[in-house]
Amino acid sequence: MAYDPEIYAAAVKTLAARRAAAQQDAALLREKACAQLPRLKEIDAALAATGTHIAHAILEGGNIDDAIARIQAENERLQAEMAELLQKGGFGVRNFAPLYTCPLCDDTGYHGGNMCTCLSKLLKEQAAARVCKGLSSDPKRFSDLSLSFYDDTPPAERALSPRERMRRIFAYCEQYAAAFSAHAPSLLLRGATGTGKTHVSISPRGGSSVFSRRSISADAAATRWKRCFPATFW
Repeated sequence: MAYDPEIYAAAVKTLAARRAAAQQDAALLREKACAQLPRLKEIDAALAATGTHIAHAILEGGNIDDAIARIQAENERLQAEMAELLQKGGFGVRNFAPLYTCPLCDDTGYHGGNMCTCLSKLLKEQAAARVCKGLSSDPKRFSDLSLSFYDDTPPAERALSPRERMRRIFAYCEQYAAAFSAHAPSLLLRGATGTGKTHVSISPRGGSSVFSRRSISADAAATRWKRCFPATFW
């Protein structure tokens, strides 16, 4: 699903803030732990030099595999010692790596070349928040909707007046809301601006509404809707 650039930017900004906070917390932890246990600072420096040791081993030649194996074994020993010291010090972690909110993507938003579920979730939340922000702060209720707004005279091409059609739609939506559950089917509300779609859609409790201005396949959607509910509201 394509999202507005502003929604995407807001979601990415949230992830960036999470990532920065995790890195800051890790830096503070390192500073505190090393001040309390000086040996941790020595271990941390030795681990940070692992890449340099590997590069020297390659440049020096000889049996590179044996050299790298020795470096790896020493690295693992140092990691184990660090974990033990941190646990004994009551820090509750095994190393100084940042604890990101999303362990899959480290709060970058992408994992394995694809969008991570955390970014997808944030995009949906940002889109929903924008919809809610654009709506009235006053909660909508079925009791607030007045049918007097709708013309009571049937148009020439229809048997029902707009008011009667809305009364039937209104009654159906009330029944839908009363029996709503996690397994309830979705509803498609289609109509011109100002006909009451938003009012009715945010009145049901316990669910969520998706608003769209997309016009593609509108006729096809209406045709399928009529097949499901032949002549009931038309």
